[in-house]
Amino acid sequence: MTREIAMLLDPTTVERFNFDPKWKDTSMFRAYEVDYDVDPQALVNLRGYMNDEHNLHFTYIEGTDKLIILTEKTLSETCIDWLNENYSGMEAVDSKDPI
Repeated sequence: MTREIAMLLDPTTVERFNFDPKWKDTSMFRAYEVDYDVDPQALVNLRGYMNDEHNLHFTYIEGTDKLIILTEKTLSETCIDWLNENYSGMEAVDSKDPI
């Protein structure tokens, strides 16, 4: 998938983004880091391609890192799945202060 994205965004360099292990299971997210600003039309084309060819939802986040995130569901639904997968066994506590 990295190669496909790189070909569509040529000459941008694309690398698979590895989440910090503290985030536990992130397998439902396919994240890719791009090395510099991407042409907005190329992002529109990539969004359409990923949807049409791979049935994936596309999100582009531009901040400290520039990330392309591909998910099988919408990003908000995938985030809910991530929370349920990683934190569903947590118990509510009355206070953060010890007894």
